[in-house]
Amino acid sequence: MAGKFSNYETNMATALSASLQEHEQLESERKKRAVQVINDEGIARVLQGDFDQRRPKRARIEKDDHDAGASESARPSGESARLSAIEVVPMDVEEVEVTETEGEKKRRILFGKKVYISYDNAGPNYGPPKWSQTQWSEGGQDKYLKSGRCYYMAGADFATVKKICSEREPVNIGMTTRVNEYSTIEWGGYSRSGYITVWEESTKDELPPNIAVYCRTQVKVGDNFHEISVLNLIGLGFDSNLQPDAEWYNTYGEGMTSGSRGIPLTGFDKVRHLWNHFMTFHCLAQQAARDNGLTAIAFMKVNGGAFGGCLTEVTKGQIKLGDPEMNAAFQGSSHATVYEFFYWESAWACQRMYVKSGLDWTPLVECFEGSFSTNGTKLLEGQCENRIPKCFGEMFVNQEACAHPPGKVLMINAWDPHSIAGNGNAADNSADGWYGRSCNFHLTTFPKANPWFRYQEVSSAVYEDKYDGESFLRRGCPCFFAKRLLACECGRGTGYTVPE
Repeated sequence: MAGKFSNYETNMATALSASLQEHEQLESERKKRAVQVINDEGIARVLQGDFDQRRPKRARIEKDDHDAGASESARPSGESARLSAIEVVPMDVEEVEVTETEGEKKRRILFGKKVYISYDNAGPNYGPPKWSQTQWSEGGQDKYLKSGRCYYMAGADFATVKKICSEREPVNIGMTTRVNEYSTIEWGGYSRSGYITVWEESTKDELPPNIAVYCRTQVKVGDNFHEISVLNLIGLGFDSNLQPDAEWYNTYGEGMTSGSRGIPLTGFDKVRHLWNHFMTFHCLAQQAARDNGLTAIAFMKVNGGAFGGCLTEVTKGQIKLGDPEMNAAFQGSSHATVYEFFYWESAWACQRMYVKSGLDWTPLVECFEGSFSTNGTKLLEGQCENRIPKCFGEMFVNQEACAHPPGKVLMINAWDPHSIAGNGNAADNSADGWYGRSCNFHLTTFPKANPWFRYQEVSSAVYEDKYDGESFLRRGCPCFFAKRLLACECGRGTGYTVPE
């Protein structure tokens, strides 16, 4: 490679030597970690005290595998880059063995009750529905606990993922209406969400990694109960300038909240980060659907409500996206707003990436308000109710007419990085709040209350240097910007921090 460097690159050799040494050290540590994980299934007893559990068995890395799924690095091998051939262990193959004595069960139930009581500090109606709290006390939710699982992208630091997933505020609406500090310290030992802590204690060069949490849950529609599978996906928080996401995106005093002009997206790195974040939604959802034997995914417009800030407001005539190829695609598309472009195009791009890579694609179906297209597959043709929870009642009553059995569809919830799933419940008019007031998934998705909770790393897929509408995009990667290597060797091309 040295003979291909420009004079400038040659002059940079000395400056880069430290980075190369760092890479060699990281690669050595990566190999050691891979061997340790493969050979020692009991390596990671996580979370707290009596509720510790084993970290799920991670995928085996083939000896000569150089694609993006290999631990920290995203390694596309030119234009024909493919997804990793890593074999993922299905959910029904690996059981998390948890032996719970009667005394431990009583303590677990008591812990959950303390969490429930803390919601009252936000005011009336913020807590989970009373019927679900009664179920918890009587052991009626126990059968769902084994379904709780966190998905995260390869390359993310596992300790950071655990902190973000397990240190949740029962309520956090707009960074103002919150249940935290003394409430969470009492039963959780932390005063604010793990996402905020990770952000505040970081160099703030990069946002913390994104996660998603899956579970099987009951949903109550009128007097009837139905069982559904839900994946809680997290959008970027642009509803308040107090959000870590809004702070990181802020550029020269210009932010991403409602009423802003979207100036940060005129920058190359920020617009690529946004694209990758939307692509991540689909990679996490595809993995969750595959692991749990689901036949379709019902997406809703994650990041399209209050969290979207100006994304739903800025039109193509008002902005020039910072990535030239991406901007050309946006300007030439039929999408009016930045959000519409990222929401629809990332779904189609991820599908093309999977097909190109020879992986099965779980089809997307449409059933939620605002998430219908002109040529998409409707879960139920002629659907009248498209709001939660009534849409679920209509689906199950008419399940014979559905394109897929509703109980076999992965239902997406638009979650946030801080709260327990459901957030403000009946006092919260977001999609998350409507799920929360109708379901019993709150403690199933909360690791501190669920000793069966598990974690699953997901392949980081295909990364390219240039926007092609079917790949993730590398950002801030010295392998590309300084060394001009085709493949990322430092891990920074993924947009996630490589564990030290």
